[in-house]
Amino acid sequence: MRNPCAVWLSHKEAFIINLNQSVPVIQHFESTAERKHKATGGVRAAKSYAHRSSISAARDEENRRNAWKMHYQQILASIPKDAQLLIMGPGPAKTQFAHFLRDHHNSQVEVVRVEPVGKMTEAQMVAFAKTEFGQTTRVS
Repeated sequence: MRNPCAVWLSHKEAFIINLNQSVPVIQHFESTAERKHKATGGVRAAKSYAHRSSISAARDEENRRNAWKMHYQQILASIPKDAQLLIMGPGPAKTQFAHFLRDHHNSQVEVVRVEPVGKMTEAQMVAFAKTEFGQTTRVS
C-alpha cells in the first residue's frame, strides 16, 4: 500500500503530514522568500529623481521565484517516495507545487487531489487529511 501524506502549503510556510503511522507525523518548514512590497519614491541620480522600481521589481520577483523553488525542493525531499499526496492550502502555492511535482520530479509520488483551504491548525490539517484518505479521525 502507498504511503498517505498531506501537504498544507503557502509561499510562507509548509506542513507535511505523514499518516502512515498510528500517530501522524507533522513536519514544519518556513520559506525564505521575502514578501512582495511596492516600492515608493526613487533614488537620487545624475538627473533629478529616477525610479528604479522596474529594475529592482524584476530582480525581486526572480529572487522570490528562486526562493519558492528551494521551498518546493525542501518539501519534496521530506515526502516519502511512494506517497499518495493530498496538496492543500490558500493561494496559488498549492497549484504551483503540483506543477513543480509534475514537471521536475519523476518519482512514484501520486497527487491524489489539490484542495483549496484556508489557514488551519495542525489538528484541523490532520483531521482533513484523515477524512480525505478514509481514516478515522477519533479513537473509538
